Amino acid sequence: MAAVAIGIVLASPAGAETLTGNVSRIYVTSTGMVNFRIQGACKSGTYFQFQLTEEDSARKAWYAMLLNAATQRQPVRVALADACDPAINQTVAYMYQDYE
Repeated sequence: MAAVAIGIVLASPAGAETLTGNVSRIYVTSTGMVNFRIQGACKSGTYFQFQLTEEDSARKAWYAMLLNAATQRQPVRVALADACDPAINQTVAYMYQDYE
C-alpha cells in the first residue's frame, strides 16, 4: 500500500491526533479558508480547516485531494496538532491519502 503525504511535520506534540474518514462537507469562505468535516470524526457543528493562499502549493494540493476524495468517496487522513475538540474549528497540521 502506497501513501501520498502533502505537508511538513516538524514536531509531534503529545496531544496530536490523526483522524481518518470520508469527507462529508467542504466549504470555502471568501477569504480562502477551507472548512471541512470527516465522517465519524469528533466534529458535528465545527470544522477542520486550513487557509488557501496564492503562494502555498501544498495547501492547494490538500484542497484538490479533499475534492477528489469526496467525489471518489475515498477516506483521507487528517493530522491535528492537538486532540480533536468538537467545540472549536481546528487547523490541519497535514493530511494524506492511502492508495492501494
